[in-house]
Amino acid sequence: MQMTQPAQQLASDGATVVRGFLAPADAADLRRTVTAVYAAMDSCERFPDRRLGQNFRVWDGVRLEALPKFLRQASPELAERYEQTRRRVVAQVARILGPQWRYFPKRSYFRRHLGMTKPVGWHIDADGATVFAVASSVINVWLPLDKVGTDLPSLEVVPRSRPFAQLEQLAEIAAPVVVVGSRDEADPEHPLAVAEAYARAIAGAQLVVEPDEQPPRSPIAWQGGQLSRVLLELTSRVRT
Repeated sequence: MQMTQPAQQLASDGATVVRGFLAPADAADLRRTVTAVYAAMDSCERFPDRRLGQNFRVWDGVRLEALPKFLRQASPELAERYEQTRRRVVAQVARILGPQWRYFPKRSYFRRHLGMTKPVGWHIDADGATVFAVASSVINVWLPLDKVGTDLPSLEVVPRSRPFAQLEQLAEIAAPVVVVGSRDEADPEHPLAVAEAYARAIAGAQLVVEPDEQPPRSPIAWQGGQLSRVLLELTSRVRT
């Protein structure tokens, strides 16, 4: 397959932006499908998948890994519509970037931002930056569902995103550090084992995690007040 300009840019620069990623009709269909998905989930009182429900209630996001099963039960017609839309987007990615770029549902989401000043109200994203086991084969993707300025929805890609090449590099950090982890029951997308590995690698680092209780507590990282107290304690130790 001949490389397109975005594919060449991705190979050389490690990032690319694809303007007008979808044709106007396809972009409108994608937005209608996402709107219908949110309507179906808004009307659901009890989610059969715990993580699907938790992500929706806490982040107003939709985990795409669990979505097809939910839609097949809630609305078979919408399930088929969603699958057709998903295939269209995946095929467009392959046409533009090459067949090696594959859909990764385990780390892909719809997200809706409410109550914020924003140029883009809706987007789809896939974030694999924190998953060590697959970090070399996943990508960070941002696909707005509204126009950005005068552009149609654009695909922005940053492949193989991770903050450092080797975990051992963290040993070079000499500043006081607090690592804020979360237990897997509440936040399985950010494994506690990763936070523990960070804390072990950084000399003198403090690991802070919510108590191990049932039902699981919300992670500290999700609570601004608690997180602020953790940071204040860190700064007070530095000053003394």
